[in-house]
Amino acid sequence: MKQLIVLLTVIILASCRGGENKAGQSGEELAPTPKTDTIATPKQPDKTPAQSGQSRGAETTEPSEILASIDKHLVSTAQFKAVPGGGITDCLVTVTNTLPDVSFQKALVEVTIKKADGALVKTDYYTVVNIDPGMSKTIKVPNNNQGSSVTTAVVKVKSTELTNGEFVLAGTPR
Repeated sequence: MKQLIVLLTVIILASCRGGENKAGQSGEELAPTPKTDTIATPKQPDKTPAQSGQSRGAETTEPSEILASIDKHLVSTAQFKAVPGGGITDCLVTVTNTLPDVSFQKALVEVTIKKADGALVKTDYYTVVNIDPGMSKTIKVPNNNQGSSVTTAVVKVKSTELTNGEFVLAGTPR
């Protein structure tokens, strides 16, 4: 009977081995994934430097230079339908990572809606997560009954390669 208890104890302990690390690699709890309204687009085929407009030297650009001109590397564009008399519908903002060797764990995108005369209607911020090299993510922007134009800009990024995992301001101040 003692042998059976010892055997069961050994089996239980063996099955629990490493259980303290199941929440995360370093023992921390896993954070819930933030909700974002994005649609992943499959990775595009790699382009040669001549096709992409980048020189081979772009790969050796300093992180601070990339962050200062982030809108050239993490490109955001808006597509929408303008409603006669004012308003926008079916607005989609696409964020594309053009860097060949940098992934972004998080990016904060500023979306500004303006009237025809340039007056500000509203500015919203959207978070996009996990943008690998060559990948695009799409954000759905709610319809607006006053705007006639949409501008976008990446204002904050988090990247292991560029920011050492910190979420930092990027681009030029507006």
